[in-house]
Amino acid sequence: MTKEQLDNLIGFAWNFHPSTSDGILKSSPNYIREKWDRFIGVKPIEREIFPNYYTSGWLKTWKVSNEDFKDLKEILQFLIEISKYRLLSPDIFPTHKLDEFLSPSQTISIFEREIGVGVEQINKIKYNGNHIIIQNKIQEWIELVPGNKRDYKLNILV
Repeated sequence: MTKEQLDNLIGFAWNFHPSTSDGILKSSPNYIREKWDRFIGVKPIEREIFPNYYTSGWLKTWKVSNEDFKDLKEILQFLIEISKYRLLSPDIFPTHKLDEFLSPSQTISIFEREIGVGVEQINKIKYNGNHIIIQNKIQEWIELVPGNKRDYKLNILV
């Protein structure tokens, strides 16, 4: 995995994390798809996923068609799983595993499990589509969360 691929994966995950943005609820299907295509650029392996507590509100808010949900369900599931972890400061979201910070390795594992493809298929050209505040928070996350700097570098080497 290249640095650009890892940066794209982390950038996409942080773009939709509830502690750095409005999460998925306030993101339209078109916005999620656009960011996915630019950051990630790979089609998920389709699997059976049904609307849940998190996606049902999103489906109603955006009046999402069955086709759009079918295209985005794995991506939404990835974002929901990522949102269960802390990024930096204590988060106020009740679904977070309050004792667990997200690491680069966990981000990769969740991606491969929920999307069904290897991270080596992520876009190799870095997409700089996040706000500077999110970019700075990502750097802070890599530098300050114990173990993340080493984990980040190891994943680039592997």
